[in-house]
Amino acid sequence: MNVVTTPQLADVLQHAYVAFFARHGVQVVPIPNLVEDLGRYVKQTAVEGLIMTGGNDVGQPRDGILKGSVAPMRDNCERALLNFAMENRLPVFGICRGMQFMNCFFGGSLVNDIACVTSLSHAGGTHEVVLCDDIATRVLGTTSAVVNSFHNHGVTPETMAPTLKCVATSPCGTVIEAVRHPTFPILGIQWHPERSGCAAILSDGIVRAFLNGEINNSSFSR
Repeated sequence: MNVVTTPQLADVLQHAYVAFFARHGVQVVPIPNLVEDLGRYVKQTAVEGLIMTGGNDVGQPRDGILKGSVAPMRDNCERALLNFAMENRLPVFGICRGMQFMNCFFGGSLVNDIACVTSLSHAGGTHEVVLCDDIATRVLGTTSAVVNSFHNHGVTPETMAPTLKCVATSPCGTVIEAVRHPTFPILGIQWHPERSGCAAILSDGIVRAFLNGEINNSSFSR
């Protein structure tokens, strides 16, 4: 007997995000990509900030079509969520793909294979980053630290959105590792604070500073 199955769409949130932010007093409320009235959904769930997690490639047309592990439904949902967050001045924290999406949202673009720019792989390893933002260095008390790295796509100085401010780069300065918005409570980092291989000052430290409003006047209610 032949059985035909229909692929089922599903949204996935790794448990590591929930556990990590719980340690910082933040309850994570997943938002399905299928929700039509996102503004109403967010208000009903009393969401006080937005965390944009890692995952699929951000959809960028290449040769006129989308290629790679893209999720157009997710892109559309996160675009609407980021618009809603800005309209209501909700703090936004982006992780890996989240930072990349922010960069595209504000008018930048991505390099599809960051190893071609740096001659080094940024997928599945660790490396140093250098903080280049006065606020971040003052709050965190350091100018560099080791982070994990899990990305092929990335942001470079040439592709960074003109409205964003660089917070951290790779040691050679060829890869943008963290960005913030100069007027909205929006911060994005390229590494994964919820995973191992990241110095505490740039995992717990930067998240704690953001949640406490020390970077970009962000303020998740605690």
